[in-house]
Amino acid sequence: MIKKLLILVIVAGFCFTVMAQEQPSVGIGVKGGTPGAGVEIGFRFTPNIGTRLGLNYFTYSYDTTQEGIEYDADLTLLSIAGLIDWHPAGGSFRVSGGFLYNGNEVEGKAKGDLRIGGTDYTDVKVKAKVDFDDFAPYVGIGWDTSFGVERQWGFICDLGIIYHGIPHVTLKAEGTGIDPADVRKEKKDIEDNIKNYQWYPIITLGLIYRF
Repeated sequence: MIKKLLILVIVAGFCFTVMAQEQPSVGIGVKGGTPGAGVEIGFRFTPNIGTRLGLNYFTYSYDTTQEGIEYDADLTLLSIAGLIDWHPAGGSFRVSGGFLYNGNEVEGKAKGDLRIGGTDYTDVKVKAKVDFDDFAPYVGIGWDTSFGVERQWGFICDLGIIYHGIPHVTLKAEGTGIDPADVRKEKKDIEDNIKNYQWYPIITLGLIYRF
């Protein structure tokens, strides 16, 4: 999947570059924040309007407990953002909106003597996965100190939020004598615990060079 996303970003970047031959002020930025580490390419089409295409990626391993089961978890942050920026005064401040292709997910594994759906099992394995809607709308504000100025390094910042929907849970259990009803109950309990995590904050800081 990552290869396909990279190909998409390269193709889109090429198309934007061709377009930019007729439009001034192309910016390339690097940034980091809650979506992960990111790169983006942006264009100023009018004194007040710009567009951006960005790729964010990050992975992290940690331990977490759900319903009494301790998981070895792997977090993957992966997204492609397509945004439109409105600079009301033609300066650095912007109001942004758009969509993200959302590949964010968490996968967890556990094994041993576990309680699944209220029943104790011996020497079993459990795999859990939490992911979200593929496309997530974004709205936010930010600053780009290079906007409206040619050939300049600038500071970029975004403060916003995406709606990625109710988390989707997949749960599988392997072992002797596991009752599917217990697996379904365990899955439902996890869903109830995380159902309110439908929004994700976006906070990023970075640098951009506009040419």
